[in-house]
Parts: sequence; C-alpha cells; structure tokens
Amino acid sequence: MEVDGSIRPCFFHHKIGTVERGSLEDAVNSEEAQQFRRTLDVARNPTCQRCVCSLNYARLAEN
Repeated sequence: MEVDGSIRPCFFHHKIGTVERGSLEDAVNSEEAQQFRRTLDVARNPTCQRCVCSLNYARLAEN
C-alpha cells in the first residue's frame, strides 16, 4: 500500500484499488484486482519480464 492509500500488486504495476473509501480487504478483492490476478501471466507480462522479484528466480537463473 502506498502513502495515498493506493494498492498495487507490485511496485511496478498500475494501481488496482485504494483504501481511501474502504478497507484493504475490499481493495484487494475488488473487480479490478480480481481481473488483474485472473489475467496476469508473469512469464509474458512485459513488466514482470523485466523484474528481478522472486517470481523470476528460475527464469533468471536459466539466462
């Protein structure tokens, strides 16, 4: 969560909700957040492909 209450799945991804008018649980379970999780393909997402987070350790080790 950011200072302004924005919720992002990752620092590099777009905002998927806010706690400005609701709870963290509401933001994380919003339609936008659920849609993001349903459609995220870490292996093909351009943002994820450039990331060094633990989701990419195996891929990074191969290169």
